[in-house]
Amino acid sequence: MQRSRKGALVAELMMFRQDADGRDVELAGSAVALELQRRVEAGLEQMLGVRVLASEYPTGPWHRAWVDTLGSDG
Repeated sequence: MQRSRKGALVAELMMFRQDADGRDVELAGSAVALELQRRVEAGLEQMLGVRVLASEYPTGPWHRAWVDTLGSDG
């Protein structure tokens, strides 16, 4: 546990993936966010009945942004 700038206790998120040899390898930095997104998307239909339509979907030239996960429940 670490303390934030405001003094609150903050837990550090650690995520692992198995390599080709079956060994656990800790993911670092932005790889954690991408792996978490991948895992949530993999279970989204089972958890919430939402079918994933796209990942990292562009919003177009006007907004110039991305939707992390785009899904439909219909």
